[in-house]
Amino acid sequence: MKMFKAGTSLEGSSPKEILNQDFKEFSIDGNRIGISQIFTMDAGSLKKIKNKLIDLMEEQAKDNKFLYYILMLTDIYNEGSEMVVVGENKELIAKALNADMEDNSFYVNGVLSRKKQVVPPITEMLSNII
Repeated sequence: MKMFKAGTSLEGSSPKEILNQDFKEFSIDGNRIGISQIFTMDAGSLKKIKNKLIDLMEEQAKDNKFLYYILMLTDIYNEGSEMVVVGENKELIAKALNADMEDNSFYVNGVLSRKKQVVPPITEMLSNII
């Protein structure tokens, strides 16, 4: 178990490396959304660099004209994801996933797939408000 945790730790990775590791862009109703996903067993390692990640996400969202930029920190051991979100009205992302946002992030149990579990509720939410 310790070996898996060490192999999935974010320590030593720069915010840019973390965000670029597994990044996909989605177009939803003409809106661009960027979603990075990291699989880890050491979710606590995010806390140390969370503010730097948020700053970089906001910069990249602005530069790339993303409506939202989301980082999914997926805990494969506990089967859930911490979602770090930037963008105007970012609370709507939490609401779409039945969660409450606090400090740019929220945790959702059982959410492991960006394509199957995150994009569909965001698509539904955006199509209902735009």
